[in-house]
Amino acid sequence: MSSPENLAAAQPPTSEGGYGYVPPAEERRRRRMISNRESARRSRARKQWLMEGLRKQTDWLSSENRELASRLAAVVGHCLALRHDNHRLLSETAALRSRLSDVRRLLVLRQPQRLAGAAAGAACGGDPQSLVPAAFAGGFMPETELTA
Repeated sequence: MSSPENLAAAQPPTSEGGYGYVPPAEERRRRRMISNRESARRSRARKQWLMEGLRKQTDWLSSENRELASRLAAVVGHCLALRHDNHRLLSETAALRSRLSDVRRLLVLRQPQRLAGAAAGAACGGDPQSLVPAAFAGGFMPETELTA
């Protein structure tokens, strides 16, 4: 059976045994309880809405992070390729500078011989331009002339 407290809670309180009269303090308590329940319900709904927004933001940020990581990997790979090319070009530049220096030394050594040959050729009626290296005559100097 039910206890007297449960019966009292199930029936509206009355005064003098009459039905329907609720003391003002009890009515305020009842309204406050209903208001608190509604407030708690709204608070839970707001919290759920905020949590859903945070989940969506987390998903979006995770996706953005993956995309940025992928782009970073591509940029790092491109950077490494450029560094490799730069190193290769610097080595090639050093080799070409060395080769140019060797050619210039060779030309300086041959200069007196060519001038002497040009003077002798001019004295004999030869063409002095034939003794000028092709690189200085506006043409291309062949490989054999560079290494000789």
